[in-house]
Parts: sequence; structure tokens; C-alpha cells
Amino acid sequence: MNDPFLSVLIPAYNVARYLPDCLDSILSQDESRIEIVVVNDGSTDGTGEVLSRYAAADTRIRFFPQEHRGVAAARNRLLEEARGEWLYFCDSDDRLVPGALSRLFQATAAEGLDVVCFGADVFFDSGDLEARFSQFKTRYAFSHDFSAPRPGPDYVLDCVEANEWKPLLWSMVFRRDLVRQNAIRFLPDNIHEDNIFILELLLHAGQVIRIADRLYCRRLREGSIMTTFHPREDFASYLQNALRVLELDGMFAFPPRIRQVLGTIAANHFSYARTALQQDLPRADNDWPKGNGPCEYAFATILSRTRTEAEFQQKNQAIAKLDGKIALLGETIAHREQKIAELGEEITRRDQKIEVLGEQAVRRNTKIRLLGEQVVQQDKKIKLLEEKIARRGKKMESLAEAIVQRNKKIALLQKAVEAKRDRIDTLESSWSYRLGKGILAVPRFLVSLRHRD
Repeated sequence: MNDPFLSVLIPAYNVARYLPDCLDSILSQDESRIEIVVVNDGSTDGTGEVLSRYAAADTRIRFFPQEHRGVAAARNRLLEEARGEWLYFCDSDDRLVPGALSRLFQATAAEGLDVVCFGADVFFDSGDLEARFSQFKTRYAFSHDFSAPRPGPDYVLDCVEANEWKPLLWSMVFRRDLVRQNAIRFLPDNIHEDNIFILELLLHAGQVIRIADRLYCRRLREGSIMTTFHPREDFASYLQNALRVLELDGMFAFPPRIRQVLGTIAANHFSYARTALQQDLPRADNDWPKGNGPCEYAFATILSRTRTEAEFQQKNQAIAKLDGKIALLGETIAHREQKIAELGEEITRRDQKIEVLGEQAVRRNTKIRLLGEQVVQQDKKIKLLEEKIARRGKKMESLAEAIVQRNKKIALLQKAVEAKRDRIDTLESSWSYRLGKGILAVPRFLVSLRHRD
């Protein structure tokens, strides 16, 4: 079987009443390239039977039972079991609107996207809930247009500045590689586990968009985290989230504006933790959560409930100290931002100096290039002169050889002349030459006598 394009991930705990509605809304979508992965987190109602029945009817459904370990552990297990290129977390008591997956498949087709966010509607299980939580009717609607792709950190910045920072896990789809390559996981024993997961996911994301479509129906029912107050669990989770935001701030080299937004998010979590603590003070101390959660030490040392006035005052002092730490963290963040701004100015000055040096280097390179061209031209002239000199040298060698030949010829002629002179001298001194000369003189004498007559 080929891996699906999208994995729909559902953590389920005692939701036998609502799970069929959720599964039907997914199975009725007009996209088949999906899988539905469910972790049954130790349910004690009929959730397991519902899953067995649906998995037998549709092979796209896989489910994994485990002991009850909480929603964060269930979500981490789902991340391990998912096989799709894209991942989507759906709550087991909610449902998708018809055509939702087609719209999401269309949106994810854009190149380079890591996360696609969208809006939602809310519906109530009863009129009483609608009256008590009427503010949720418009909570999941957005008024700003974030349909243009932007880096994940910029998306967080824009949402916070637009007062639309709503970290809702069921309102986004994201690439599986983004989670696995960055080892992003849910914080265990944390009932607000999605807040930090989403923030970390977006800080690592390359490109993010938010479409205006409302593709999800959020159910408000009795007994859910949304309608039930858990002050001590809230305190532990929000405190852990605040500390995790500060850790994330130290992991990235973000510009000052984004770091300021992270400081705001951390401060908000500290504020939520303080509110939960203040509301929990009048309660008895016999219902502390048991286990080895990351905030158990804080529970034991700061939050243990006592009935004496003196210890009550100590708790108020603890709150004051916590406020002092929050203020100190704010000052530290402000100091860091100031230092970052100073470093930014220094970097700007250095960039300007580098730009000037770059312009000088360009001018020098241009001058060097011109000089190089001149050298090339001079080399060509020298080569032509060398060729001309070589031709003249060859011509002079030829002339020298001709002169040598002529000199040899002249020497031979001189010898011939001398030989002839010697022969003439020899002939003139001989008796026969003289006799012949006398004989030749007689006719000339006779001719001269004739002319006289």
C-alpha cells in the first residue's frame, strides 16, 4: 500500500459518544488519499469497540490501544505511527465540514509550504453551555488576511501583532518532515501541550499561510478541558510552557521584534500560571496530582495548601517573588533586546564599511583589468617586433652569405686577373710577341705613307 498524502491523527479517551460523529465526518470527505490513525488512551467506556467496528469496515483506519498516559503521550504516539506526507490532528469529539480535505489538498499544492492554517466554527452540546461560553462563537474566526506565504517566525509575529495568536492544533495541517527533522514533540503531563508544540512548529517552519475558509466544527461540551477548570494542572502546564518559550528564544538567533513577541508569549503564560495559582489558594491540599511531572517540585515547595494564616501569607510572598522573577525576566529580555539592537547597529556600520571596501575593490579590479589589457596590447606589439627582428635577422644572414659568396667570387676573379696579367707579361717578353708586333706595324706604316701621297 502506498503511503497516504494526509494522516488524520486522533487521540481518544472515553469518547464513545462522540467518536462516530468525528469519524463519519472524515470518511465522508471526497478525498481518498488519507489514513486515520487513532490512539485509544486507556478508555474505560466503549471507545475501543467503536474503533474496532470502524476499522473493520474501512482499511484506512488504524488504531493503537495503550494505558492511560494523557493526551500529550497519545499525540506523541500518533506522530510516531503516522505515514502521510502531511499531518493533521483532529479532536475526537469534533468534526470536519464537508469538502474540508479537498480545500486543504488544494492549499497544500503550493510549492514550498510547510504549514497551512484555517478557521473554524463552534457548536454547543446544550443551550446552557452556549449561554455560559458565548464568547467562543467568534473565537475561531479571523479578520486579517494571511494568505500570502511568509516564514514561520514572521507568521507568529504577525498573528501576535494582529491580536490573532490562537495556537489551535486542529486548525492547521503541516508536513511530517518538519516535525521529524526537528524532533518536535509534545511536552508530557501538560494539559496545554498544543500551545508550545504549535509555537515550536511555526518557529521551524519555512513558509506558512492561513486561508480564510472555516473547515472545522469545534464542539463545546461538559467535562472537556475547555469547559472545566483545573487550576493546579493549569498552573503546572502554563509555568512549563513559559519556561519552554524562554528556552526556544535561546535556541534561535531571531531579530529583536520576534524575540519581543516570544517574550510577550512567555509573559502571558506566566500570567495564566499566576491566575491559576491565585484561584487555587483557598482549596484544600488533599487533591494534588500525583506522579513525576516536571512541576511537582514547584507544587511541593510553592503551592502546598495550608490552613494557617502564617502559611497563607507565605504563599502570598511566593506569588510576590514569582512576580519579581517575571519582572526580572522582563528586564533581562529588555536588556537583551537593547544589546541586540546595539549589535544590529554595529553590524550595520560594518556592512557600510564592507560596502565601501567593496566599491574600492571594484575600482581596483577595473584598473587592474585595464592595465591587464594594456599589458596584452604591449605583449602583442613586442611579439610583432620580435617577429620583424627575426625576419630582418634572417635577411641579414642571407645578405651575409651573399657577401661571402661575392667576396669568394671577387677573390677568384682577382686571381684570374693576376693570372692573365702574368700571361700577358710573359707574352710581351717573348721574341714571338715582338716579331708579331713588328709585322703588324708594317701595314700601318704603309697605310700612313699612302695617306701622305
